[in-house]
Amino acid sequence: MSKHISLILIGCIVLLMLGAGLYYYQNVLAEQSVTVDHNKNATSSKKITQQSTSERKLHENKKTDHTNIKASDNIVALTFDDGPNTTSTKKILEILKRQNVQATFFMVGTQVEKNEAMVKQVKEEGHEIASHTYSHKNLMTGTSAEIEKEVGDLNRLFKRITGSEPKYLRPPFGVYDTYNREKFGMPIALWNEDSQDWVSRDSEKIKTQVLNAIRPQSVVLFHDIYAETAAVIESIIESLKEKNYHFVSVTDYYKIIKIN
Repeated sequence: MSKHISLILIGCIVLLMLGAGLYYYQNVLAEQSVTVDHNKNATSSKKITQQSTSERKLHENKKTDHTNIKASDNIVALTFDDGPNTTSTKKILEILKRQNVQATFFMVGTQVEKNEAMVKQVKEEGHEIASHTYSHKNLMTGTSAEIEKEVGDLNRLFKRITGSEPKYLRPPFGVYDTYNREKFGMPIALWNEDSQDWVSRDSEKIKTQVLNAIRPQSVVLFHDIYAETAAVIESIIESLKEKNYHFVSVTDYYKIIKIN
């Protein structure tokens, strides 16, 4: 009798052990298996997220949504003075198009007259056209009549070529009578960073000057009449993109920082 009871007890113990083993396998090992799969999914998800972030940055570099830019963001307005011409201006336009960057061209009337097709191209490619006076005359030394002619003649020329007058005026050399701004009949747009391309005429020095001076809310002065500027502008743009700068026109720049 006791022998049968012992066998029954042993059998029960074996069954209990088998049940425990089955429970362990079905629950603990299965949970570990899920954990491993979850980690694999997490790794995969991380790769997808990194790829998505990379693609998003690439997209943002290609096209800037100005409506989402805040004054606290890194914004830069690339501005080009004294053109246009059919050599360096044309090359700069090709680079801006390739990089999908908008810029503002402060044109001189004597150059506009000789290069009307280039003026139209600048506008057709989505860049802003602005005034740098008709003959690059120092407005501090001119009479009221001479100033009106420098500003008015170029505006009328733009109107004939493009169908509209520019919004902003950049006085030659950046000098003007601060007490009589109204005599120009349009807002003044200067700069706060100078590429010094007109001084160095050296591509590497131009790049170093810009990247060392750049800061949020920069308006950078270039001259599209120099081959050295055209040769380095793409490298400057790429470096600024790496620093997460948004490229805007002068008009958008002022809208964003709420001036003018």
